[in-house]
Amino acid sequence: TPLIKVDAEDMMSKKAGFVSVPFDEVGSSGLIKQETSINQAIGKYVDIAASADELVIEAALAKRAELARLYDEAEVPVNPLILVQLPSDTEKTSTLDKSVREEVEQQLARHGITYENGKLAVWLSEDKKNLELIVKHTSEVEVLIFKEAVAVGWDCPRAQVLVMLRAIRSLTFEIQTVGRILRMPEAKHYETAELNKAFVYTNIAGININN
Repeated sequence: TPLIKVDAEDMMSKKAGFVSVPFDEVGSSGLIKQETSINQAIGKYVDIAASADELVIEAALAKRAELARLYDEAEVPVNPLILVQLPSDTEKTSTLDKSVREEVEQQLARHGITYENGKLAVWLSEDKKNLELIVKHTSEVEVLIFKEAVAVGWDCPRAQVLVMLRAIRSLTFEIQTVGRILRMPEAKHYETAELNKAFVYTNIAGININN
């Protein structure tokens, strides 16, 4: 997303301009997912979750496991990645972020996903772990905890599930964040329809995702 605004003078001098590409056209090319599903089958996990945050994490983990199985069955060497976005809208990690991060880490550990075994990564301004090979399709990292850095200019096509634990005030930033899970790993669609979808799990009302 450009940070500059194009004015009439730039366009007249042909220094800048606009190109419009319909979403359906990009989708049909195989470069991006065909659709985004929000809170798919989340009701299945209500009885095993003690909070709204736990609920969306459980649903996301189940979806990741299903996708991993489908990739394996299709003989596609991709290990799908979950992105978990911490809740506060401050640049630095807040007290709320720290509390939520600790709870998420404890929940993930119960599923055998930790920093120590290489299945969990974190990307915060003051803390980065297990990021070296995370963009590789076969990376062992299954979950990445982040705040803002991943939303802009980061390319990891195996990222397919997004857990949003925060209300994003900027529509542009929200689009950028969701955009991290829209790329197809091999720039093509698969015969298995579920592999051509992106998945968002959130406890936020009124999320603005359109594709």
